Amino acid sequence: MNDEKDIIVLDKLNNFTINIPCVYFLIHDDELIYIGQTDNIGRRLYQHRNGSWSYEPKVFNTVFIIEKHDEFLRRNLEKKMIGLFQPKYNYLEQEHNIISDEQMINDFKKVSW
Repeated sequence: MNDEKDIIVLDKLNNFTINIPCVYFLIHDDELIYIGQTDNIGRRLYQHRNGSWSYEPKVFNTVFIIEKHDEFLRRNLEKKMIGLFQPKYNYLEQEHNIISDEQMINDFKKVSW
């Protein structure tokens, strides 16, 4: 199954019932402020809007998503995008360092279809 999708812009940012696994990009006033991945974008947007156990609420007015059902591929894409764009709310910990294209291809080969 091909998991690749086009980039989708969510225009109903208060619809927390959207259940799409994806890599997402939070934008505020044309600034990319956060990149994440989730198996449920509605739930995750709710957490970002309202704050959760370890997060302060984030202010954003646009969300772009790339639908990805495979968790392994979501996490790899998230890491690569964080390393590339370095949004201000992402903490550049060891796990978010840029991974090489070669490593991503090798990791991709490990996915069981």
